[in-house]
Amino acid sequence: MPQTRRKIWGLVMALAVAAEVFSGGQVSAANVTVAGRVYNKATGAGYANVAIYLCGANGYAYSGDDGSWKANLASGAGYCARVVGGAPAGLSASAVNNNPEVGGVDTYEYQTAGKNCYKSKDASCSVEARKWDRKDDNGVDFAFGAAATPTPAAAPAPAGSGAPPAAGRKATSVDGVASADVSAAPESATCTVTNGPKVQNVDWGPYGLECKDANGSVLTSQGTVRWTFSLGDKVKQFKALSALTIDNSSKIRAVNGAIYDPKGKTLAFDAPAGQKVAARGTNLQPPVYYLAVAGAALLVAVIVGIWWWRGRRARNYRDYLKSQPPPQSR
Repeated sequence: MPQTRRKIWGLVMALAVAAEVFSGGQVSAANVTVAGRVYNKATGAGYANVAIYLCGANGYAYSGDDGSWKANLASGAGYCARVVGGAPAGLSASAVNNNPEVGGVDTYEYQTAGKNCYKSKDASCSVEARKWDRKDDNGVDFAFGAAATPTPAAAPAPAGSGAPPAAGRKATSVDGVASADVSAAPESATCTVTNGPKVQNVDWGPYGLECKDANGSVLTSQGTVRWTFSLGDKVKQFKALSALTIDNSSKIRAVNGAIYDPKGKTLAFDAPAGQKVAARGTNLQPPVYYLAVAGAALLVAVIVGIWWWRGRRARNYRDYLKSQPPPQSR
């Protein structure tokens, strides 16, 4: 019996080690901390609750009371850093620690977690990453200062001059989700946002934009349209959001550069005119690490249960033998 117990415990330990190795392979990938701070350029005081978008499935990070923020990303993962919500009113952000080649911009783009692609000859580094990617994944700071004085708007052109209408005109879908900026359309045009037909693997939309002139003829445009989706509380069930375009052949493509505002729960992006647009969310799922640990724990529980049951049977049998009278000698 002691030998059997040693075998069982040896199997239990092997399973525990295997689970640790397996889960460790998953966790060790998320071993790079990206960190920075959001602060006032003049006073150095930090700003709390500022949302930093890290692009794609990386999701968002939020600054603490001192303006510091951080996120754990998989080693080698590409990411960006953009202020998308909670910024102080009347001030503009500056990404102060970008590489010299990038210049004065307000975002960090083409970054790689745990890797330095800056001026690298590594074939896995893109041309953009060789210019943008910073040596360190900390110091991803944003300094806020006075916003630039806006250029005074030009006086409205007289009627009939052919000048474009003032910006800010929008067309909104019947369900109130999708809004399209139709400032580029003539003021006499009537623009509507259509909805449907339903497409698989799409959570909002698809939506289309149609503008007609005073005679009812459909207007065509070769430019882009600025879309804003008001997503509401449905976003809580998703870990990431994607903006999509759907062309006339029903081919779905992801839109780069979509910006999500967690406070307003809106998704804004540009899409080619004439194409339908939609949005999709990536469902929240338990990490593989937890699934591995749960599976290993279940196996250990089953093995321990079998060991206990076999020991109980052996004890019962010994007790039975002890309860029997000794054999009578002839």
